[in-house]
Amino acid sequence: MNTSRWLNWKPKEPILSESARSEPTKPTEPGFDGFEGPVSGEAADNAPLEEVLKGRALELYLADGERLFIVADEADAATLGEPRGTIYTAAEVRRIVQVTDPNVVAEVHRWKRELNATVRDFERHRSRRR
Repeated sequence: MNTSRWLNWKPKEPILSESARSEPTKPTEPGFDGFEGPVSGEAADNAPLEEVLKGRALELYLADGERLFIVADEADAATLGEPRGTIYTAAEVRRIVQVTDPNVVAEVHRWKRELNATVRDFERHRSRRR
């Protein structure tokens, strides 16, 4: 294949001749796909997580290629149709964010995925014997 003709090609007129005389394009308006109805910053700051997420799922992609979902409650988790080990309800998120060690959070998430489990509070049962 002979490429020499492309090396010597010159346009008939300047390619950007119009751009110097035209005005810059207007930037696109930001938007939020998926939100319905008015959303105000004040309402979002005060609304419980369950109320904000109800009927929706927030999908997060993790560094290891896995993904997880955050939903409002158990009803939304059941509706989502994903393995329960990859879904965190608002209540589970509240428990996890209290853990300050990222290694512990990663371990909890690993066990949650492997066992297809939920995160709940641990309640030590008191022995009836004293």
